[in-house]
Amino acid sequence: MKKTVLILLIFTIHLNVIGQSHKEIINKYLTSTVTIFLDNSTKSGSGFIIEKGKIITNLHVIEGNKNGYVIINGTDIKHKIEGFFDYDSTTDLAILSVPTLKGNPLILANEKPKIGDEVFAFENPIISSKIILEGKINYTSNSISNGIIKTTIPLTYGNSGGALINSKGQVIGVVNSGVISDIENFKAGYAIEVSFLKKLLKRKNETKKELNIIKGAHHYINESQLKYIVKDYQGALSDLNKSIELNPNFFISYYNRGNIKLKLKDFEGSINDCNKAIEIIPNFVLAYNVRGLAKSKIKDFKGAIKDFNKSIEIDNNFASAYSGRGLAKASLKDIDGAINDFDKAIQIDSKNYLFYVGRGGIKFFSGLEEEGCRDFQKANELGFSDAQILINKFCNNSQTAKEYFDSGIIKQNNENYKGAIADYNKAIDINPKLVKVYNNRGNAKSDLKDYKGAISDFNKAIAIEPNDIYAYCNRGLAKTKIKDYNGAISDFTKAISIDPKDISSYMGRGITQHIAGNKKEACSDWSKAGKLGYERAYLFIEKYCN
Repeated sequence: MKKTVLILLIFTIHLNVIGQSHKEIINKYLTSTVTIFLDNSTKSGSGFIIEKGKIITNLHVIEGNKNGYVIINGTDIKHKIEGFFDYDSTTDLAILSVPTLKGNPLILANEKPKIGDEVFAFENPIISSKIILEGKINYTSNSISNGIIKTTIPLTYGNSGGALINSKGQVIGVVNSGVISDIENFKAGYAIEVSFLKKLLKRKNETKKELNIIKGAHHYINESQLKYIVKDYQGALSDLNKSIELNPNFFISYYNRGNIKLKLKDFEGSINDCNKAIEIIPNFVLAYNVRGLAKSKIKDFKGAIKDFNKSIEIDNNFASAYSGRGLAKASLKDIDGAINDFDKAIQIDSKNYLFYVGRGGIKFFSGLEEEGCRDFQKANELGFSDAQILINKFCNNSQTAKEYFDSGIIKQNNENYKGAIADYNKAIDINPKLVKVYNNRGNAKSDLKDYKGAISDFNKAIAIEPNDIYAYCNRGLAKTKIKDYNGAISDFTKAISIDPKDISSYMGRGITQHIAGNKKEACSDWSKAGKLGYERAYLFIEKYCN
């Protein structure tokens, strides 16, 4: 008790150093907020007075407890919790009975909160000495069963059940933690919209019940969070399954489970859970973000971009959505768009080293090697230990991949094919994503009659860039050399489907058709090449078709 009194006295002393506007808010409303102690002071939460002898808090704060007390913030007097009047498991709200409590009730707001509005929350003095937290509203989202307010305030476990107030000192929401998110490090800044508290109060349940609510859905959410922290994802998943069994209408459980399924590579399961969370809370940004990441994993990049777009539409300062969209754009070869998205993410959160790693990788493997290495170095400076591995592997070279590539071209043009291959090998060691290097090395191998090695290189080029017509055309020529005529014709046909005006593919397919004994098809291909402007095609027609 002495430690608790000391903390609360320090909390009061700090009032003297707060700016005047904040001090006025605290002085006026401090005696309306409480810290809740349960199970012999082993657990704490927050709450606020709604009328004499009644306080509001989160249901998960009191679940599984049989006794407790509250202290009005700024005082040291214990007030015993005699029981509860009512609760709502879907919205995680509870009304407690504390008969000796005589603080000033807070007023519930009638005005709807708007994006950008200034908001305040009282910090739990047991976990912090900041006293008051301030921020702005990012977005709101309501459905029939629940509603949330997302703020920029970094709220955490001990804040659960506290009041979120507007600049008039009126309650617009009840603080609620419980989101599993690497993105926001558990400080999600969420509150339950006050209209749902009003619905609970309208039930006017004045019958006091003993404080003995069995552990329910929120208990398992809290248990899952503890397991998530130590990376016991299967254990966390099991707890969330139990949470959903007990309360199938709580959006947090579905989102958290979707996030864990993403980590466990159950991408379809993750998408389904995010769908359910969004069904309950239509503007739940984190659910769109995780669903976008899951779609990227199954290579539905357009669907992923659509989800990231929605996240940004709701909250245009959500840096992780720009990052996710940037990666999806890079996968679709929209390099400029990808870099622009990472630029925006870094503008919002310049201390996130993963953004520099992502942008650095995109720049490096698209040929902007020096810029990529600068981003890797910045990530290293920000404390990302693996960045040094990237620097050592890709950046500490006397020559760049482009310089080795250019040198290889010169040697290849001078028919020094082995020397060219050696340079291309070095370029690939530095940057293994350069399609043109694989194409050139494959051609050099073909010149040395290593057709299987050439085909392997063209395969790698196609794996990186599935619509690279040169890789298909070159592979078709190599397959013709090893008499895989059907495979060659298939490759030329694919190249033509990508670019119907590619003369080389018509000529190559025509030659392969001719060798395979398909005179009519060969002549048709050469005719098309001629009509596209390749005059020499008519020499083939004159010799083999007339």
